[in-house]
Amino acid sequence: PPWDGQAGAVRLEAGSSGGGGGGGPAASWAFPLTVRSYAALAADLGAPGWGDRLVRSCAYDPAAPTLFLAEGLVMYLSAAGVGCLLTEAAAVAAPGSVLAVVAATEAATAAAQARSNGRGILAAWTWGCPPDPAAFWANHGWAVQGVATRSDIARRWGLAWTEFPVAPASPGGAGRAER
Repeated sequence: PPWDGQAGAVRLEAGSSGGGGGGGPAASWAFPLTVRSYAALAADLGAPGWGDRLVRSCAYDPAAPTLFLAEGLVMYLSAAGVGCLLTEAAAVAAPGSVLAVVAATEAATAAAQARSNGRGILAAWTWGCPPDPAAFWANHGWAVQGVATRSDIARRWGLAWTEFPVAPASPGGAGRAER
């Protein structure tokens, strides 16, 4: 689906050729999630090397499907940092792994920075997802499986949603990647 300029959800699959994920949009988001274990790693996720450190230091099994969650993170990284995060995750992600990302578009990031007047948390937003997320994510080892705005997600859950009355887009949203 086209990126409509709003912040939203991107479902991605690492190492795939893209496609719809099978079963349509609603079915593609419904999956059982079980956690066998988790580990914390103090690392700069925007710098190379954290994937290798994860394997060595945290007994991470790169052969096991993994959920990577970047919620409320990527808008604070540089473009190079986001690329590094995605590339490092793809390098250690087994088939069946999922990358879930909350992202804003370039337009939403620019609007947030303009509204911030150089102060507050929105002033720190530096990265927004480009208009063609499929190409961007593919360049870093992930294939977009679907895109949804916050409004789409609210409708899916039967919730009323009103976009912020700010042009060109409201910040926030979610994304998902699968390997």
